Amino acid sequence: MRLAGKAKAGFYPTPLSVVERIITSIKPAAGPVRMLDPCCGLGDPLQKIAQHAGAESYGIELDRQRAELSKEKLHCVIRGDALTARVSPGAFSLLFLNPPYDQDERKRLEYRFLVQATAWLAPRGLLIYLIPHGRYHANTLRYLASWYESLRLYRFPDDEYQRFKQTVLFAVKKARASFDLTQQEQLKAALNVALPVLPEEASAVYSVPAAPVEHELVFRSSEISPEEAFPEIDTHGVWQLPEVKENLEPRMAARPVCPLMPLRQGHLAQLIAAGFINNQVLEANGKRLLIKGRTVKESMEIPSGDEDTTIERDVIRTSIMALDERGQIIEIGEGG
Repeated sequence: MRLAGKAKAGFYPTPLSVVERIITSIKPAAGPVRMLDPCCGLGDPLQKIAQHAGAESYGIELDRQRAELSKEKLHCVIRGDALTARVSPGAFSLLFLNPPYDQDERKRLEYRFLVQATAWLAPRGLLIYLIPHGRYHANTLRYLASWYESLRLYRFPDDEYQRFKQTVLFAVKKARASFDLTQQEQLKAALNVALPVLPEEASAVYSVPAAPVEHELVFRSSEISPEEAFPEIDTHGVWQLPEVKENLEPRMAARPVCPLMPLRQGHLAQLIAAGFINNQVLEANGKRLLIKGRTVKESMEIPSGDEDTTIERDVIRTSIMALDERGQIIEIGEGG
């Protein structure tokens, strides 16, 4: 892919003039229909097709800005990589697939997207596959001849075809894979001659099956974005549990404690060292102090009885610091 193409993540939108011609090959749906564009970009092509057919429209888009814009046009859009998305098998009646024209470390992306998205198309579902003329490699031809039938192949109108040599393939998904050598050879032969131009009015029209009834349609990205995570955290996060909130929120944690016996200085020192009096406000005679306990470890030299020997011992010193209304720090007391 050229640098300009990589800069926009392989995004080459389908011309709306081509979409208008594609629509003439699709019958309006007789029942509930879901349509999917795994590389939906701004969402315009699938929006027009879904409106024509009276269908629900679903899209997947990797680019954040384009995904946000497509959400205004399609019923449901997830931002993420379609190759790692989690989608119910056979959940869609129509698949509009205009994949990136590129190659990763494994295979051509046109082929990988075809294989990935075919699993999401229902039996008898309609595939509309848009790739350049030269991208019909042997593995792509074999896959199409195994999973699809009723294939019709066209090229873009002249003005549009000059740019990327793009083609439009209509195909119906089989109920199960079965390789058809004759169909593969017919498709290969069609690519070796001048392809017919996508007509303005289709001579044959495809119907699309009703969307399969799902108890729960799975349609989500394998990645979790912060925008999606924050609402879930606010509602279901672990710190919503009462037992956790008691220890996180000072007002709930600062419940009065009534000891069985009066506290000694050692007990108070331990409370101070543990931070139980931190951020407490003491008020008396119109004065206010903000209190904080502090515990530090110091080394103290002790007599050894031998002038050639030095003994040091670690000593824990606990002090109470206060901040008055003038901003001055006061050391109230210290103990070791």
